Amino acid sequence: MKDIEASKEAKAKLKQREKQKEKEEKLREEKEGQVRKPKEKKELKEKEEEEKPKEKKTPVGEKPSVERTYIVPLAKAMRKPASRRANAATKLLREFIARHMKNPKVKIDEKVNNEIRTRGARKPLKKVKVTVSKEIDGTIYVNLAEG
Repeated sequence: MKDIEASKEAKAKLKQREKQKEKEEKLREEKEGQVRKPKEKKELKEKEEEEKPKEKKTPVGEKPSVERTYIVPLAKAMRKPASRRANAATKLLREFIARHMKNPKVKIDEKVNNEIRTRGARKPLKKVKVTVSKEIDGTIYVNLAEG
């Protein structure tokens, strides 16, 4: 008999705990509902921005490429082992351009690579001046800058 009474008491306690959890969840939902209101404002602003007229597309014959000139610092490549420094400098160049042009598709011209390696793979240049152009499809081309 004691076992039956104990199990009834345990079931009653479980029901109380479940009710408490439900109440806590309701409170959380209410709090989240209050927090979500500012997000709704952001969503409304985004919808308004989408409704604004978009930029005109360029004619088919013209290429709207963005062209910039950068002086890329490559000195961090000197922290690598001597035999890997030129490769590290090329990676640094690629990362720098991808970060500044906001696209990971980077094509480096052979002349740029040769310029970095003019003093050999063990002593690459500390910085290099390049011209970067971004095409319609998002591909980024890196060429040596004149001068």
